[in-house]
Amino acid sequence: MIIGPKTIDYYVYKNRLNYLEFENMIKIIEEIKPDKVIVDSPMVNTKKVIEYIKNNLKINVEIIAENKADKNYPIVSAASIIAKVIRVKEIDKIKEKIHIDFGTGYPADERTIKAIKENYEDIKRLY
Repeated sequence: MIIGPKTIDYYVYKNRLNYLEFENMIKIIEEIKPDKVIVDSPMVNTKKVIEYIKNNLKINVEIIAENKADKNYPIVSAASIIAKVIRVKEIDKIKEKIHIDFGTGYPADERTIKAIKENYEDIKRLY
């Protein structure tokens, strides 16, 4: 599942990015219907994460939520790797579309910062 930048920006603006993650976790869980789910919790309070997901699910699922779950569960590590590979491919598509190599696209990347500062109006017109 790929979530577009406008949706992400909306949730960031509302300071509810974790809830965007939860809502999409819920959609995926309900589609796959597993017996058990392991969540790499975006919040320190993992009990709150489990409670929120369970209260919004239409199915009964065992949920394990941990901070840095990828260190304890190889399946979570694998999912993280897959997500990163997909992200790189999506970033490459954007670079091809706008003809600008802006580095990784992460907010702390100096190449990204420079590219946006130098090309903001051109990039804005494309999106």
